[in-house]
Amino acid sequence: VVLDVFVAAAFKVTTDPLMPVGFPHCTVVAYFFCLREIELSTMLLASVYINEVLLTVTILLPATKTDPLALSCERTWGCVCEEGKPDPDRCPVHAAMAQKALLTKAFSKKDRTRDGFPFMPTITGGTCSKDQVVKCITKSVAAAGLETHHPDGKLKVTGHWARIGGSRHLWRHGVQYPTISCLARWDSHAILGYLKDAPLANATNEYKTMGQVSK
Repeated sequence: VVLDVFVAAAFKVTTDPLMPVGFPHCTVVAYFFCLREIELSTMLLASVYINEVLLTVTILLPATKTDPLALSCERTWGCVCEEGKPDPDRCPVHAAMAQKALLTKAFSKKDRTRDGFPFMPTITGGTCSKDQVVKCITKSVAAAGLETHHPDGKLKVTGHWARIGGSRHLWRHGVQYPTISCLARWDSHAILGYLKDAPLANATNEYKTMGQVSK
């Protein structure tokens, strides 16, 4: 699902008690960092570092999918907004800032500073389950007016929605394969399956600029 479409839909269902706090903001972060649903749900507030001077956000993440709690690598994004136009719906830095501000309003300092407090908590401050995140994704897809299931009953948009949608979003904006692969912590060619036909959208620009894709 295209990022703008998904975020707009997620805002429509934020009052649903199933939805975690700040799901739209966290979706933006998840797309840019190509996160799995389990990585987003278990990500700690203390693992997200925002530099408000340099306008960067750095997240401590697992290196592999086999153990989402083994945080051993960092990934950083800078602000991607137009100068003077902060946009938390399209920028990972401002989305992270908006999420932290929302958590400050919703929870006490004691709650936010306790060990294990999530970056995307439930309304009671707990950790979202993988199943809950998938249900929230499905609700958002439905709110966008899109079909949620295939004829055989399987979900069209799964828990890897941000990993797949994020890699395609980055490619469409000129970020190349090696960078996406590194951002997403891939050590295989799985990204090629996620990108599918997305690279074709840049073919003309690549030809005209001899590989220098315009951002």
